[in-house]
Amino acid sequence: MEIFPAESFFNVFVEVDVDWNLDNTRNLIVYNKSPLVIQNANLNKLPPRVVYVHDGKENAPAVYDTVTGEPVGWITLAGHGVGYDCSQIDQFKEIMLSMKEVKKLEPIIPSAGVDRTTSLGRFGIRLTKEMGQKLFKIDTCPFGDPKCFVRSPVLLDTNTRIGRSAPHKDADPTDTGGADVCKQGTNNSCSQFFAAKVKDSDFSNNPFIDGPAGTREIHTQIVGFNMNHWERQKNCDAKFSANAIRAGGTIPRSIGEVEVKTGVAGEFPAESFFDIFVEVDLDWNLDNTIDITLINKSPLVIKNGNLMKLPPVVIYNHGGSDNAPAVYNKDTGEPFGWVTIAGHGVGYDCTKVKEFVKVVDDMKEQTNLEPLVPILSVSLDTFTTNAADGKITINWTTGTETNNAGFTLWRATPKDGQCSLDPSNYKDVKQVQPLVYSKSQDGVLGASYSEPDQNVEAGVTYCYGLEDVDYDGTRTFHVDNIISATFN
Repeated sequence: MEIFPAESFFNVFVEVDVDWNLDNTRNLIVYNKSPLVIQNANLNKLPPRVVYVHDGKENAPAVYDTVTGEPVGWITLAGHGVGYDCSQIDQFKEIMLSMKEVKKLEPIIPSAGVDRTTSLGRFGIRLTKEMGQKLFKIDTCPFGDPKCFVRSPVLLDTNTRIGRSAPHKDADPTDTGGADVCKQGTNNSCSQFFAAKVKDSDFSNNPFIDGPAGTREIHTQIVGFNMNHWERQKNCDAKFSANAIRAGGTIPRSIGEVEVKTGVAGEFPAESFFDIFVEVDLDWNLDNTIDITLINKSPLVIKNGNLMKLPPVVIYNHGGSDNAPAVYNKDTGEPFGWVTIAGHGVGYDCTKVKEFVKVVDDMKEQTNLEPLVPILSVSLDTFTTNAADGKITINWTTGTETNNAGFTLWRATPKDGQCSLDPSNYKDVKQVQPLVYSKSQDGVLGASYSEPDQNVEAGVTYCYGLEDVDYDGTRTFHVDNIISATFN
């Protein structure tokens, strides 16, 4: 049986020595992680005398520096003249010159920059028992009645911005010490970085198993998105209600990571997650009026394990943490419920609404609920000291005060000269003022306070703390607000 003519292909992995200046000096060596596919469909014998060419059906594979691992470029033309020698150089050149360059490039992780894209969002909230009673007069929330679950409409943002760091490797000094994430820039360049670096220990929980040390990855941070409710039947050209969700800007930072999946030849597919902090506007009656704004104090962890490029076109889903995060009334601190379903379609727009809704509505609800943080009687805005005129003056302002009788002002001397949360580090613990009465005018609004400490010694460092006292005797110490002062 005849087998010729025959078809043949190779998946080729190479090392290429590059001599830029043709001066017989090797400038670098590059290699490919994904195969370079070459083929010829007209072999007439073995060994053949044919030119294998790059198969344009596949991506042009990226090549990387063998020393640094950094991407250098792509092999977009390739010819391998099997059976050819110096006597056929001209013929080989002619074939090569007739080849078309492959312009479909294998995706790589780019340098630091900002991805700009569209996105869709949808979430579901389980109400607390108290909120169920307040809104619907039902006593069985969070799970005992269908009304306990509030599902948002589909929300759209046309300018989602996600900052990226330059690529680094898992467990390297940048990963552990912090990567600079771009705040302003383009897809492949950065003009300004966020002030705070993003390091591996900043993440609340990595929902994926980290790849081996040395796996390429980037750290990310949401620069901003503002999803609003748009009328889908009008191709998203008319605002429909005041329902909205925001992240970035002045909201606590939302950070994440993109890491190449274990066992992948190139850099995609990749795994990605975010720790998200948001503000959510709810418009119950769809009357274009904000009824309540909610915030989360613990991150909402969303993930996707199949990114094929940056910026991606994927749906991130809730599922990277053990508990559904609680959400609270931004103005009063009152617990409202828990985000038990969340979908964020990055790269999605109005043309993909049906696809997005189907995926999100098929998501499993996270039924493990984060423990609620009780409402604080006092929200402390500022707490400062001023050493002058033979005394130390302690000043503080409150944002809100609820059921607050007053404050106890405490002072102690740190053994090592540094204020900390370690009780064993202090001596001479005493009350500067046993009770400073609340100045709140209506029992809700905040007020300003100033108390002197005149019993101080020169050169001694003092640490001050504040405790609020409810009318029922409950005491709350503001451990996050311990300040120091030294009188000279």
